[in-house]
Amino acid sequence: MPVVREVFGHFQNLSLMAMVQVRPLVREVFGHFPNLSLIALIQDLRYGHIAKGDWSSSHSLCPVAHGMVDGEGVNQLSAATQAINLQAACRAAARRLLAQPRSVYDFVRWWDSLGDTARLLGELEQLWADRLADADTVQRIVEPVTRQWPCRRQLPWNARRKSVRCIARELV
Repeated sequence: MPVVREVFGHFQNLSLMAMVQVRPLVREVFGHFPNLSLIALIQDLRYGHIAKGDWSSSHSLCPVAHGMVDGEGVNQLSAATQAINLQAACRAAARRLLAQPRSVYDFVRWWDSLGDTARLLGELEQLWADRLADADTVQRIVEPVTRQWPCRRQLPWNARRKSVRCIARELV
């Protein structure tokens, strides 16, 4: 069983996973989220634990705030929104998320005004399904190559380097 599916596959809900078209805006904002942050966001959307109109409220976070590394990052976004404006906070969020500032701003405006939880949930589940499919594909490519090599601990240090180069060459 591929490693990524083994670790994260149980979060996949096949009954909700109809092929959904992921808008470029959603892919731009959430495409760089770490797997665990994306899973947490999907779960929070399922259970309605999502903030609207602010980066956080009581025990909920805005979807974009799920990508922040820690609570301090969320607090800084709130402070930037209050002290300067929403665009400045979105620029700061975009830097941390490796996204385009305009995309983050457009998403936050959409979410705070019309944000459809079911639509976003479907798109993020599709984004997750795409990641699983990509991981499965990479695993199918890497698995046969890695089976040819003995356990790395049994190789001398200079042979380990050579084996990595050989594997990389075979993949290209």
